[in-house]
Amino acid sequence: MGDQLETALSADALIAKLTGAAVPGAVVLLDLNSPGVDPAAVVPRLKSLPQPPQAIIAFGPHVHEQKLAAATAAGCDVVLTRGQFDSQMRELLAKFSAGKE
Repeated sequence: MGDQLETALSADALIAKLTGAAVPGAVVLLDLNSPGVDPAAVVPRLKSLPQPPQAIIAFGPHVHEQKLAAATAAGCDVVLTRGQFDSQMRELLAKFSAGKE
């Protein structure tokens, strides 16, 4: 889709990537199945950045209902099961890419 993809293996690494360079319109994808991903800890930090992400999309296995609910409660903009994410990924990224300046 012409956008750049960066990965981060920890919340601190993610915050550093987003603050280390101007990333207007960034979309953060949180894989809730990754070890150590705590939406309650990372989402407020992301939203308080000088240039917060345009959207925070969390996804995880449908059987991890508590993790999905925690992501919603933490303030993620979109929370999906992995299957939903896989089937809607192109549309979601196109939607948020279209919103960039």
